Amino acid sequence: MASKDTWLSDYEACTDLSQKIMEKLNERSKEATTTTTYSRLTSSARSMMQTLHNDVNKLKQILIRASASYHLTQREIDKREGMLDTLLSRQKLIEQTFNNEKGAGRVAASVWQPATTNEEDVTDLSISQIRQRQQHMIEQQDDGIEALSSIIQRQKAIGLTIGREVDEQNEIIDDIGDHVERTNTRLVRETQHIRIIQRKSSSCVMWIVIVILFIAIIVVVAVPRPSK
Repeated sequence: MASKDTWLSDYEACTDLSQKIMEKLNERSKEATTTTTYSRLTSSARSMMQTLHNDVNKLKQILIRASASYHLTQREIDKREGMLDTLLSRQKLIEQTFNNEKGAGRVAASVWQPATTNEEDVTDLSISQIRQRQQHMIEQQDDGIEALSSIIQRQKAIGLTIGREVDEQNEIIDDIGDHVERTNTRLVRETQHIRIIQRKSSSCVMWIVIVILFIAIIVVVAVPRPSK
């Protein structure tokens, strides 16, 4: 299930927080820099500014991912980019106001230290620069896809060549099989002929023997025996 889009509500929260920070700074500007109230307001404003800094970065990262994944329409992305630019301008104004206050030099150095994150640091990039970076990444992906497409086309051509070779070899094998089958049929037929000839040869020999015996009997009967 897709996660709920809370970007607009998070943006409103950042806007309210920035307004509260400005109120703190305005209240601090009325105090002497040596008073406890001034120090307390400075510490409170610094903590709120760090929270605003982190929340604005979160909004920027979410918008980048939504733009890259086409989760939002281009019109909505452009609208949110304009809103984020306004919030970034307000954030810079707050920073300038905080740093320009008399005596603020003691604490200004630690205000905008970025929070530790595993994501790419894009704090100092504008929306247009972020979009240019995204466009560059998309172009690199397109180049990779084109290279992959060329490899696939070459592999396809090789596959087709191998397929044709296999078809030709199959045809040769089929021809050999047909030839073997015809040869086997001829062998069977010739074997049958030989058997017939053998049976006929046996019959002829038998008749020759019979005729010879018959002639011998006639000769024996016809020839007279000498008298004693």
